Amino acid sequence: MKAVILALAAVSILALTACVSTSSTYAQRLGPAPRVQYDTEYMAKVEAANRQVGSRVVWINPPTKPVEEEVASAD
Repeated sequence: MKAVILALAAVSILALTACVSTSSTYAQRLGPAPRVQYDTEYMAKVEAANRQVGSRVVWINPPTKPVEEEVASAD
């Protein structure tokens, strides 16, 4: 019984150290997260179409669209 507990503890410690060591390099490879916002125009169209047929929409994962970055002008 002690051997099983010791083995489980060793495996969990190894798993935790593996997660800690890979998080920073993984994030660096991904780069910054893209900025997104809800696609309210699309949501309004879908909700209006469903209202006409008498159904209701519940958004579990609302549709998103990327945010257009403002480009700084050089004067």
